[in-house]
Amino acid sequence: MQIPLRRLQSSSQRSAEQRRILNRELSCGLCNEMLVRPVTLSCGHTFCKHCLQVHMLKNGLECYRCQDPIYVPPRDLNVNQVLDGIILRLD
Repeated sequence: MQIPLRRLQSSSQRSAEQRRILNRELSCGLCNEMLVRPVTLSCGHTFCKHCLQVHMLKNGLECYRCQDPIYVPPRDLNVNQVLDGIILRLD
C-alpha cells in the first residue's frame, strides 16, 4: 500500500506549500505582486486595480493577458470584494 505524498509531509510543509500556491494564484499579472484591490475582468483575468488602470491608460482598453476588450473605463473598475476580503485575511 502506497501512502500519498501529502500524508508524508508535515503540517508546516503543507502550510508552506499552500502559501506558495496562494501567493502564485493571487498575484497580479502585471506587477507580479500579491493583488491589491483586485479587479476581475469579464474574460476572467484579475489584476491590481492600479496596475490595470495604468495599463489601460498606456495601452488601451484590452486585457493584458488575452487582449479581450475591456468595456469599462479605468475610473469605473470595480474591486472584486470577495477576493479582496480573502487577500486581506491572508496578510
